[in-house]
Amino acid sequence: MRSTILAGVVMALAIGVSGCTKPPGIGTSPSAAAERQLTFDPNLRLKWPGPPSEDSQLLNNEVGEQKHYSATFTDKRPEGVVIFSAFVDEYPADAVKQADPEELLTATVFAFKADEVSQKKFAHGPQKYPGFDILSQSDGKFDRKLVVVAGRRVYHIAVTSTKEEWLKAPEVQAFFDSLSLDK
Repeated sequence: MRSTILAGVVMALAIGVSGCTKPPGIGTSPSAAAERQLTFDPNLRLKWPGPPSEDSQLLNNEVGEQKHYSATFTDKRPEGVVIFSAFVDEYPADAVKQADPEELLTATVFAFKADEVSQKKFAHGPQKYPGFDILSQSDGKFDRKLVVVAGRRVYHIAVTSTKEEWLKAPEVQAFFDSLSLDK
């Protein structure tokens, strides 16, 4: 049962990250950042550089209904692209009641391990939710993502860029620093 749950987690994230969302909107530059509460999860707040495109799906499987939510904002510049994204998977209570949050976290990031440059473990917020801060590189793209497990939900907050140095930009750091899962 546990291996089925963990395999489902990896599969759901692979589907979400591979692009089953609407095309991201083009908007303001990252200097016009504003904190936004997202429709799917009122506790999830991020400082987006512009209004994100949001999408959600319900996936039915043998353990119940799984919810998948995504939000993306793309900043297109003449010299390259920066994509800000948030993916949230909520699993049925019965599917994760026996799952260890640390195992769920490890299974969630396993599929993307080949492209990782670094992975740092951390605890997020006052609840000390387990998480990873991951840097990766693949096909000329550079990626930083925070993956956090909080109860039945797995949060995947990421910035992808065509230029590695842009991952250190103040707007990108503000996006990651603004991650809040508590009221």
